[in-house]
Amino acid sequence: MAQMEQAMTPRTRLESFRMMQQKASGAPDSPASPSVVLPLKVPQIPLQGLNSSSPPSQISARTTDRPMSSRRLRKDVLCADSEHHELSKAAGHVTLLDQQGTPRSVRVVQQEERENFNIVSVAWIFSLDDRTHQIELRHGRISGIRKIYLNKQLVERVKNLSSAIFASTIIHTFDVAGRTAEIKIVPGKSGGFKYYLEIDGEAIEREIGIKSPGLSIDVGTHFVQLVKSSTAGFGLTLANCGMRNDGVVIVQLEPNSPAAQAGLLIGDIILAVDDTMAVDTAVILDQLCNADAAMLEVAGSSPSRSMQVYNPFLGSGDKGALTLMETACGVGLYVLEIRPWTGASAPGGAYLEIGDVILSVNGAVTESARETLKYIKKGPPMLNLVVAGRALAAHAT
Repeated sequence: MAQMEQAMTPRTRLESFRMMQQKASGAPDSPASPSVVLPLKVPQIPLQGLNSSSPPSQISARTTDRPMSSRRLRKDVLCADSEHHELSKAAGHVTLLDQQGTPRSVRVVQQEERENFNIVSVAWIFSLDDRTHQIELRHGRISGIRKIYLNKQLVERVKNLSSAIFASTIIHTFDVAGRTAEIKIVPGKSGGFKYYLEIDGEAIEREIGIKSPGLSIDVGTHFVQLVKSSTAGFGLTLANCGMRNDGVVIVQLEPNSPAAQAGLLIGDIILAVDDTMAVDTAVILDQLCNADAAMLEVAGSSPSRSMQVYNPFLGSGDKGALTLMETACGVGLYVLEIRPWTGASAPGGAYLEIGDVILSVNGAVTESARETLKYIKKGPPMLNLVVAGRALAAHAT
């Protein structure tokens, strides 16, 4: 009976990860005490060098479906922008349950048109259960009027001038064939607006032309287990992640430290320590500083990789091209377009592909696509990049 109760007790994802480690090492599958103990309330992380007697660090990586924050790390979501009409004409996918309760990948086509200086019209079209639905928003950027149509029938009309003046997000919720749809109107810069649609609480993932193995619309996460050096601590410096409400970013690593030996790199974003979400640097310092070991959940489907590539904007002959975009989840910048300049052969065969997520450039953490591209265009001919790890390919048995 006790064994049955134990089998029925739900495990956290971290507990399941530890069980996988025990099975891989031949240890018995038992609810032994956790191998990671994290005392609290210590002011800072030491960064001294390692000596020869320091215990070796350990690295363990497993792909996870969702981060501990229970949110997917999407690279991009479908968004219409009143200032960029051509980019707003796009498509994406969302997973919805059909009438039988089966998950279906539903393609959503987005269109945008500027009717006049005031009115912007955004439409989303999708089909499910043999029915086609068209949702349309007509938004007066100056007048504040908002009209929502479902299959060309008006379902909501609001006029509020204050919403056109004050920078606050506007949300409209309505029913679409028994499903809950939500339109978000987010004020942008220079008087512009961005428009998002969610269906049954699911954002629509934008199609960005990913074709390479191991790359997907999700950044993914993996676990890294560290063992502290008696003299060096973990050997890393952390900062709050400017692009996320949670998570902390590694901005410095001590050479040969446990963090460096475990494969962590500058730009890696720590989402959680043990079962505690990484909200800000102070919380993580409290978790790490006196701990003998730590289990980190890090953004990326596998350990990040360091690579050298030729600057696509420099060189002779035909110049290359590089377009970067901020990810929807706030983890690095993803590659939307890449074309090396003619004659450039990447060192060691390294090259970027559409969908790759860049975490740092020449030791500087990436936060703004605009500022990063500005630096690259003026930067050195060789770029040292840290790129988020891809999903590990399955090996044939």
